[in-house]
Amino acid sequence: MEKNPAVELLRQTLTATANTEEALRLVAECAKGCTGAERCSIFVHLGEEDRLKSLYMDGLPGIKLKSNAGIVGLAFHKRQSVIENDTSSSPVFLRGVDKKSGYTTSSLLASPILGSGDKRLGVIELLNKEGGFGQHDIEQLESLASILISLIDPDSLPSADPEPEPKPLSGSEKLQKDLDEYLADKSLYLMEDGNAYYKVTGMNREYYIGADSCYLLTPEAAEIELHYLDSQSDHLLHITAQAQIDPAPEGVFIASRDTKGKFELYPLEREKCDDDQGAGHK
Repeated sequence: MEKNPAVELLRQTLTATANTEEALRLVAECAKGCTGAERCSIFVHLGEEDRLKSLYMDGLPGIKLKSNAGIVGLAFHKRQSVIENDTSSSPVFLRGVDKKSGYTTSSLLASPILGSGDKRLGVIELLNKEGGFGQHDIEQLESLASILISLIDPDSLPSADPEPEPKPLSGSEKLQKDLDEYLADKSLYLMEDGNAYYKVTGMNREYYIGADSCYLLTPEAAEIELHYLDSQSDHLLHITAQAQIDPAPEGVFIASRDTKGKFELYPLEREKCDDDQGAGHK
C-alpha cells in the first residue's frame, strides 16, 4: 500500500504532542481529511467491563457500548474493518446512538485498533462520506488505527528489538488463542437490539450467544444467556444456561434446560457466502 503523506506527517507531529486529547483530535482530523468523512469517533476497550468507551466523539456526546454492539462491536470482535453505506435500511446500525445525539448517520466505516499479538485495544470509526466508503478508505483508516496504539496502550506497541523467544502460553492463554482462531470463520448475526451474536447449531431451536459472552468463555462452566427470536412477538428472548469451551476447540459445551444439566458439544455456524445470508446480518 502506498504511504499517504498526510499520515506520515501526522506520525511526525504526534511525537512532539504531549497532550493525548490534542493527539486524538489530530488523528481524527487526518482521518476525515484523508477520506472525506464528516465525523470521526475513537473508542477504547475497557477490559474489566468489556465495554467500548468513546475517547473522542467529534463534538457528539460521549458513549459507552457493549463490546459486541453494532458495527463498532463487529469490527472490534472480528478484528476486521467493516463498512455500512446504507444505515437507513440496515439492521446493523445502532439507531439509538443517533436518536440520543441528534446526529443522522447515513454511512459508516469502523476499523479495529490492534496492538502487539493482535490484542484488541479499541475501534476508530468514520461517519458520513458522500458516495459511501470504499477499500481506499479502509486502507487509510487502518494506517491511522496503527498510530493510535501508542495513545491508547503504549505497552502494546510492536518492539523494534529482535523478537525474544516466545514464552510458553499458560493454559488460559492457549485456550483464548485457540478460541479466537475458532471464532475467526464463524458467522456473526446483528440483531435489532444492536448487538452481535453467534448462532449455536444442533440445538432444538435457533439459539444465539452474545459475541461478548463467547470471548469470555473459559474451560470452567460459566453462566450465560442463550438468546432466541420469539416467533410471535419477534423479540429476542433468553434462557439461562451453563457453558464452557472445548479446549480443542471444536465448539461450545452447553448445559441448558433441554439437556437437564448435562453438557453437550455444539458448534457455531460458519460464515456464509454473500448470496446465502438468510435471516442473519453480517
